[in-house]
Formats: sequence, structure tokens, C-alpha cells
Amino acid sequence: MVEGMRVSVMEKCPLIICLLVLFPIIGNAQEESDFSMSITSIMQYQRNKKMGKVSTTPFRQFGLKPINIHYAIDETDSCRMWGYHVAANLDFDKSTHKLYRIFKRKDTKSFAVIDYHGMKNDKTCLLVFWNKKYYRTIVNDLKKIGFVMELEKNHGNVLRFRKENISVLVDVVVWGDIYLVEVK
Repeated sequence: MVEGMRVSVMEKCPLIICLLVLFPIIGNAQEESDFSMSITSIMQYQRNKKMGKVSTTPFRQFGLKPINIHYAIDETDSCRMWGYHVAANLDFDKSTHKLYRIFKRKDTKSFAVIDYHGMKNDKTCLLVFWNKKYYRTIVNDLKKIGFVMELEKNHGNVLRFRKENISVLVDVVVWGDIYLVEVK
């Protein structure tokens, strides 16, 4: 009888080992992946937009969804908003707040984009986020492609990234509660 039980346990052993190996893999597969966006594709999009070339927005490929918030902007303004894990800031008042304050983060992966199209002759693409990891990734990516960082003289919280012979400019604005990246 004991021998019969050993055989049955031994037969189940490979199944148990498989389950023990697969549980961590399945658990990781079900975790929400970190959001990632390529700053170089945003810069290419911005360059095409400045040159007047018709260009499809790269935001959907990064998982961002269009946000319809026509109530927050003037009818004469032309901008599109995209978001990932963001909610509406119910305290937003367009007469006293900057437009990027319309977003409220849901979690650490929250990310939003305000894509201006000729808004008061401004064609800036503004990235809005709350996670320092995104800030570090963007800054490191800019440095890798040869952009040089300099502090803006009048504002200690603005980092300017410039590269010789490149028409696209990038400013990173660091506030205590939010990060902004202006690609212009």
C-alpha cells in the first residue's frame, strides 16, 4: 500500500514542479506593464508638425487614449489631449489654472499629452506626468542622442535640452508635484 502511494506521488511530482515554475511567470504576465514612450518619436512628430507635414500622432501606439475635454479650452484653441491612467481634476478652473492642471493622476503610471496645433501660434507638444522614473528615462534618452542640458537662467526648475543643428527644442519643467516636458 505504501509503495502504491509513492508511485502516485512520484507521478504528480512533475505536475507540481511545473506549477511551481509557472506561477511566477503567470503572476508577472498579469502585472500591468510600465508605460513607455519614446522621446525620439515625439521629437520626430514635432519636427514634422513644425514643418507643416501631415503626420499621424504617435500617442495611440504608446497606449494613450484621446480625451475629449472641449469644456476646458476655448473654441478658438486647437489642441488634442491624450491620456494614460489619468482622471479629470475636479478642482480645475480654467481662469486660474494652467491647462496641464486639468489632469489628475490615478496612479504612478499616469501620463498625459497636450498636443497644441496652432494654439496662439504655438505648436508645442506637452508631456505631463507624475513619476520620477519617466523623468529620468526621458532625460537619459535625450543625453544618449547628444542633447546637452543647461539650466534656464530665470527659472531654476527648467532644464533646457538643446542640440546643434536640431530645430526641435526640449524643456523639462520640474514642479514639486508634477513633471512637464515641452517639445517645441
